[in-house]
Amino acid sequence: MAIQTHIEAPQEIMFAERIAPSFRHLRRNFLLFFLDLVLFGTAFTLISGTTVIPDFVRHLTNSDLVLGFVASIYNVAWLLPQIVLAQFINRGTRRKPFITWTAIPFRMVMIVMAIGIAVIGPNDVTLILLVFLVGYTLFAAADGLVTIAWADLVGTSIPDRWRGVLLSAGEFLLAFTALGTRALVQQLLGPKGAPFPQNYAQVFGIAGVIFVIAGICLTFLVEEKQKKPVEPGPRLREYLPYLGNVLRSDKTFRQFTIVRSLLDLTLLAAPFYIIFGINSLKIPSATLVGDSILLAMVGSAVAALVMSWLSHRIGSRAVIILLAFASISHPLLALLSFVVGEPALYGAFFMLGVISAGGAPGYFDWIITYAPPDRRPIYVGLTNTISAVSHLAPLLGGFILSTTSYPALFAAALVLAVIGLGSSLFLIEPRRQAQV
Repeated sequence: MAIQTHIEAPQEIMFAERIAPSFRHLRRNFLLFFLDLVLFGTAFTLISGTTVIPDFVRHLTNSDLVLGFVASIYNVAWLLPQIVLAQFINRGTRRKPFITWTAIPFRMVMIVMAIGIAVIGPNDVTLILLVFLVGYTLFAAADGLVTIAWADLVGTSIPDRWRGVLLSAGEFLLAFTALGTRALVQQLLGPKGAPFPQNYAQVFGIAGVIFVIAGICLTFLVEEKQKKPVEPGPRLREYLPYLGNVLRSDKTFRQFTIVRSLLDLTLLAAPFYIIFGINSLKIPSATLVGDSILLAMVGSAVAALVMSWLSHRIGSRAVIILLAFASISHPLLALLSFVVGEPALYGAFFMLGVISAGGAPGYFDWIITYAPPDRRPIYVGLTNTISAVSHLAPLLGGFILSTTSYPALFAAALVLAVIGLGSSLFLIEPRRQAQV
């Protein structure tokens, strides 16, 4: 099998392709990546931007714009710096040292943030919000940087046909860990839990500890030796022209970026489902937050089984098309909740879980498989940075809600999802293009 270069770049920045590695440490690396996925995913449910975080911010402000900003800031901070750091990482010939020296310290930011929130009195809501925003943003940016190297290691350590299985299997197991996180959230945030903000500090602190344990797993990975050395990426003076050339000449990559951006934009309503359920449907806060975590994880588990099969048998394009259908479903169910009530809203949380399960075997696997191996960090960083713009969607959602209504917000998400579905049908399957 050979990997073809998908762009016409200037001769001075075109490099030899890598020959596929032998995957000598496949079992070890598969297990360690799997543990990181499960542990990180479990911890992430405790800081989810569509469940726990909106309820936390609701205690600090009544502003829909602030809530939308907070919901946007994680994804933007996670994605935006990658375009610069992707070039830095790609200039190196190894990825593992970057993960070894950064994963654990970066993930400890969440623990520090939790301690800061715990020691602040409940009356100083402005300081609580400031500490949270700083810690949440730093954690997101740091994790985004680790992800660039992580993605390239997955690409060189796990064979194409097993990569989707790894990512989907991790999502499936998360449905079972969600039983524990649901019980934990309901206990800590319920009437018998500590007062605000200590209750949320406990949630964030537990998440931070699990994040660090996941980071420890990554330090035991073994980076596979390539039969042909990794060529360094373009120099700094060549970097921006290179990125421009990618966007201009690589039509397939450009189409993928459009599809992902459209489907990301459909999440402009997602953080407001919790607030809608509490304020309009009168569901108790601790109950709704706990149930939404469980439903999202069940949706994620069901989707993981289906997407694992799709990814293994057909490829990541099929997973992305399934994601587009799920993106149509959640705003449609939210609209139906005005008539049906609580069950329809719970269905929307289930579909958000389906979407979360598809990000890895869909978008992630597509770009890892499609990108030229020696340029994989650059492609990952570029697509994620472009996606950062669409991840400002919750801020736009907050503006729509503050000027119109919940039905208008949910309808806007539905229209974007329909357009995204139409665009996804024109994507290619990169696995077929990579084979000769």
